[in-house]
Amino acid sequence: MLNIKNIGEIESIDSLTNGRALPEGAHKFKESDNLSDIFYDGLIIGSPILILVIALTFYRYETVPERLTFNWVTWLVLALTLVITYFMSYVHELIHALAYPKGETKLICQIKSQGAHLLYCDATISKTRFILVCLAPTIALAGVPFLIWYIFAPTIAMPYNSAVMIFYMLMFISAIGDYANVFNALRQVPRGAKVFNYGLHSYWIEK
Repeated sequence: MLNIKNIGEIESIDSLTNGRALPEGAHKFKESDNLSDIFYDGLIIGSPILILVIALTFYRYETVPERLTFNWVTWLVLALTLVITYFMSYVHELIHALAYPKGETKLICQIKSQGAHLLYCDATISKTRFILVCLAPTIALAGVPFLIWYIFAPTIAMPYNSAVMIFYMLMFISAIGDYANVFNALRQVPRGAKVFNYGLHSYWIEK
């Protein structure tokens, strides 16, 4: 019903176009042709968000009465946090998929050279919907945990308090590619235009 498929490892995301021709009048986002460069651009674009979150975390942490002490429980909790965070890369892409129209085919895959999960869907959607698709995992996996932690930080015991901080910080960082997409959509896509993915890149088209 949701049309979400896990297709495993692929050599290149461009292979998912299946030879489909680009629609006439499609405009490619002005971005690098290298995935690592896109992630780097996203890190630069997202740095104000990360700096703000770090600053607010330090500010709120001053109200936490207990400090982290290292013992076997601490190491176990922190190790489990990192393991959970690793598997959240799949959940991140699943949330992207759920934000697309349910009737469209969504493919979750891994590029062999990168290792990370990626979501591919070539549905043509509005600029606003595209931005929502990009930000949905950050809101759900980073923003909501950060907000909950910020409200209840003084009452959360250690080492779970630090574990939550590590979790939402890594979730914010893992979304750097999405920040680049949002930035490009806001800067490049005209009002009323539609956006779709074609291989590695996103395109906009006026309809």
